[in-house]
Amino acid sequence: LKGKAIAAPTVGAVIHVATLYWLKKNGVDPASIRAVEVPFPNMGDQLKAGNVDAVEALEPFTGALLAAGNVSLGDPLLAAGDEVLFPFWISDGAWARANRPVIKAWIDALTAAKADMDANPADARAILAKYSRLPPEIVYRKKMGFPVPLDKYCGSAFLDYARGILCDPVTTARGVFDTRVLASDFEKIEKSASQTSHQAALRMWMLVNVELWWRLYVDDYQPSSRRTRELDLVL
Repeated sequence: LKGKAIAAPTVGAVIHVATLYWLKKNGVDPASIRAVEVPFPNMGDQLKAGNVDAVEALEPFTGALLAAGNVSLGDPLLAAGDEVLFPFWISDGAWARANRPVIKAWIDALTAAKADMDANPADARAILAKYSRLPPEIVYRKKMGFPVPLDKYCGSAFLDYARGILCDPVTTARGVFDTRVLASDFEKIEKSASQTSHQAALRMWMLVNVELWWRLYVDDYQPSSRRTRELDLVL
C-alpha cells in the first residue's frame, strides 16, 4: 500500500488511526499513503472507479465489498491487540447521576431486546429490513467483520477481574445486574467451550464495560491506584 490512496471515513477515525499503526507495524511508512475521506456507503463506488486503491470499511459495507469480488487485506483494528471492542454508549455525567432509573430502564430494554433478537432472528431481520431499507442480500447475509476472541480472553485473568468488578458489593447493592444470571454465566465460562459459554463471555465483557462506565461517570469513581486506572482505561 506504499504510495496508495486509501479511503477513510475521516482522517481522525479510530479505524484510520488503526490502519496507520497497522501499516507501520508491517514496515510501511504511514506518511507514504494518501488518505481520502469517503463516506462508508460510497467507498465501493470509489474503489470500482479507481479513485482509491483500498478502503477502510466496517459492516454492513465490508460484506458488500467482499461479495463484489474485492479482497480483504487484513484487520487493522486487531493490530492494536488480540482483543478489540471499541463501540460504546456514553452520556453526560451530570445527566446520568440525575437519571439513574432512566439508565437502568435503558439497560433493561437493551437486554430484553437482545434476548428477543436471539430468540426470534427471522423477525429481528425483518424489522431491520423494514426500518433500515437495506437490501435483502445485506439483511440476511451472515455477519462479517473483525473477530474478537472473547472466549480465550474471558478464560484468562480477565475472568477474575470481571468477578471482582461484577460481584463487588458496590455493584450488587446497586441492583442493576441480576446476580443469579451472573453466577450462571461465570459457571458456564469456567466449565464449557460451547456456544452458550460464548454468549456468556460476550455478556460478561459488556457488563464489565457498563459497570466501569457507571462508576466513572455516575458514581464519580476515582481509581485508588495507577494499576487500577490502567485496567479501567483498557476495559
